[in-house]
Amino acid sequence: MQYEAKTAAEYIDALEKDWRKEKLQDLRTLIKSNKAGLKEGINYKMLSYSDKKGIIFTLMHKRTMLVCM
Repeated sequence: MQYEAKTAAEYIDALEKDWRKEKLQDLRTLIKSNKAGLKEGINYKMLSYSDKKGIIFTLMHKRTMLVCM
């Protein structure tokens, strides 16, 4: 499912309350606590993390799984 979120917080809030939302929140907390200088945002309707060179990876909440690309 795609979400019309403009921020990471809106994306997380729009997710269904199940194990995938919990795991996505855990991953987000881990990434933010690492202080790797990554910028969090929404790209292609997915939660993304980038540095000054561009997008490094995206996290996506799918119907039956979490996807990291």
